[in-house]
Amino acid sequence: MAANNNINPNLILAAGAVILAFLGGKKILEALGIVKTTDEKEREAEIKNTILQLSQGDYFDPDYYKKADSTILTMATALTYAKMLKDSKGVFNDDENKVYGVFQALRTKAQISFLAKVFFDVYQQSLLSYLLSFLNNAEMVNVAKICNKLPAYK
Repeated sequence: MAANNNINPNLILAAGAVILAFLGGKKILEALGIVKTTDEKEREAEIKNTILQLSQGDYFDPDYYKKADSTILTMATALTYAKMLKDSKGVFNDDENKVYGVFQALRTKAQISFLAKVFFDVYQQSLLSYLLSFLNNAEMVNVAKICNKLPAYK
């Protein structure tokens, strides 16, 4: 008896499709945005860590500045900055550059704390919570980068 040597082309096509899906599927899914790339995962982790660091930084605490024997903002300056931050949230478009500008003008983390105190006194809202209410993660990372490089006191 002779063995049947007929090869089923459908079986070969199916096996090829499985191999192709296995080898190229991840790349295709990444290209379509269905699966996140390693770079995207690393960027998300960096954003989460930066925002966590910002949230845990005690310099957004309205009492942090009291530990300082340093130059604190004048009340007039703090009120001006608090109003600028409050006004930076828009209905359709936010003014992130105004937010960045306020934090770039500050010289110490103690000044951030004093500003947080004044902001709370005037608007009855935590400054950090207010910023988180309208800035996206990437924008909060920019705020964190500005704030985290400041010295504690001066």
